[in-house]
Amino acid sequence: MPKKDTALSCMGVCLVGVGTWLFIDRWESVSGVSAFGTAIGFPVLSLGLGLLVASALSDNGLLSKFRIPGAKLIATLAYSLYLTHKALIHLVDLCFPALVKAGGTLWLGVYAASCLLVAAVLYLCVERPFLVLRDRRRVG
Repeated sequence: MPKKDTALSCMGVCLVGVGTWLFIDRWESVSGVSAFGTAIGFPVLSLGLGLLVASALSDNGLLSKFRIPGAKLIATLAYSLYLTHKALIHLVDLCFPALVKAGGTLWLGVYAASCLLVAAVLYLCVERPFLVLRDRRRVG
């Protein structure tokens, strides 16, 4: 089985590379090669990333041997981040217009910190209690 797991990693890296290459000059034109890249690039990129995730989850995969600090936290907060990040970025833009104009890493850091903070609060106060309630009802 290790050969299959290695193949998952290799195919995933290759497809991510092809998907990225398809996005070259994406904003230059709305027709021709760039339009083809936009239409085909996202499914190719998604398939490649899916293969990388499968490799990371398999027992013998190349990526299963690496631990990425913070990945578990981001995975736990992923749904809450998904629900709140767009509105929160807009709110940060409204509350800190000078920060938006300045740009740079401070700007990105404020976005990231606020998104993670609100996602954590949403997860701890809403999502987690309802998951516990669901598990209690399922067992009882």
